[in-house]
Amino acid sequence: MEMLELARSEFIELENNEVLNRLNTVQTERQSNKSDVAFIADYDDGLLKVAGPAMIGCYLFSLAVMAITLASDGVALFMLAISTFYLAIYFVLPKMFLNMRKGMDPRYQQNLEREQSDVVEIHTGTIHRGEALLQMLLIPIAVVVTLTSFCIITFIQGV
Repeated sequence: MEMLELARSEFIELENNEVLNRLNTVQTERQSNKSDVAFIADYDDGLLKVAGPAMIGCYLFSLAVMAITLASDGVALFMLAISTFYLAIYFVLPKMFLNMRKGMDPRYQQNLEREQSDVVEIHTGTIHRGEALLQMLLIPIAVVVTLTSFCIITFIQGV
């Protein structure tokens, strides 16, 4: 009986060691995968250097067109002033956070090779730089076209 219990306890101990070894292996793999994923997403690919000023230009052009169109209406100009304030917050806060991250996060790296590459990595894979810029600028360009069309129609109708 003692022999059976001794064999059983040794078997359980071996089984527990195997489980612990497997668990350690899985945890190590997960940690290495997490660091790889975090590292992939933590480099400057240079898209914001191009798309940021273009987005700002699109929105400022839209606001200027609206200001010219609605220059006679004081309430509309007040709305444009508020929109300009929110637009400034929309672009200034992320820029401040990016500058803070550059100075404090050692994972964030600028890589000239990746900035000049024709392909950029996103969370779902890789795409060409032009396609990424198109995705970033599609909405601002649509806003410019829509508001400019609205303003042209307003001038034509003489409202």
